[in-house]
Amino acid sequence: RAYSMSGKNQGMELTYDAEADAAYLFLAAASTPSEKQVVCDVQDGEVIVDVDAQGTIIGLEFVCASRILPEEFLRA
Repeated sequence: RAYSMSGKNQGMELTYDAEADAAYLFLAAASTPSEKQVVCDVQDGEVIVDVDAQGTIIGLEFVCASRILPEEFLRA
């Protein structure tokens, strides 16, 4: 499932895998490779921050997404 952002956030996309209960928010072009990941523990899950070689955040992964994100983000 994918949820596209509009307005000033145009171009960002949130995907959700219900089986894995994981969501990914793409912030940069898919061609930008992830150089490192920073894991942030949050209540009831984790947020993994993907960073490129220049230190730019390119995406966020939400582990246990159904506990972290609003339900409307996870619906098709």
